[in-house]
Amino acid sequence: MPLLAATVDGSGALHVGWLESGVGGTYLHYQRRATSTSSDTIIVARGEPIQDFALTADPDGGIHLIMEAADGGGSRILYKRRGPDARWDIGSTEVTTSDDGVAVRPSILARSAGSVTTLYTTYAAVAAFVERSRNLAIGPLTAVSSAPIEAVFAWRIGPNPLRPGTSLRLVGQGAPPPGARVEVFDLSGRRVAEAALRVTHDGWAAEVPGSRTREWSSGVYFAHLGGSPGSVRLVVLH
Repeated sequence: MPLLAATVDGSGALHVGWLESGVGGTYLHYQRRATSTSSDTIIVARGEPIQDFALTADPDGGIHLIMEAADGGGSRILYKRRGPDARWDIGSTEVTTSDDGVAVRPSILARSAGSVTTLYTTYAAVAAFVERSRNLAIGPLTAVSSAPIEAVFAWRIGPNPLRPGTSLRLVGQGAPPPGARVEVFDLSGRRVAEAALRVTHDGWAAEVPGSRTREWSSGVYFAHLGGSPGSVRLVVLH
């Protein structure tokens, strides 16, 4: 029997995933079952095996996938999300890398679309049970500062989606707090880049060079401006 996982969302719909092995590798299928059943969708395809996975629903209508994937003789933990708009992330986000050692037995808890906790066991120098939490305010950014600070943190990020090796440029309006920096985080909460701001004639700008983005894996990332509420979502696509 193929490995199978399922979860039920707040509306009562059943979300099911199962694995299938073939000549080209391992495929993770997904299906939503409610008053009608959606077509099978392959949401992950890998040349190496997927050894374990779990699904969970959040109260906002999103579905979260955590999986243990074989990687060159070891294994690592990957994450993927289906948003309330019924679209899955384009790629998977690395929760662990080869530097973390073998990682197994993943599980996941989603309190909201932007509050996710992952649990897994690693075997590097010693065995360790690891908890990683990520809490993000996902949504449109608005000017929430009160007097006497008059700042509008409306900013853009591009290109989005971004291909690794391409420079990432961030442009904003208004006057950010003194000393503010832009930081980029992956879904597990690791800071993968930061950039200082420079003042322009109509606001500010920052840039993460392609030499830095070249190291990023496919998945969802978040850019945050110090002193600004919320974050901007970025998709990295190989």
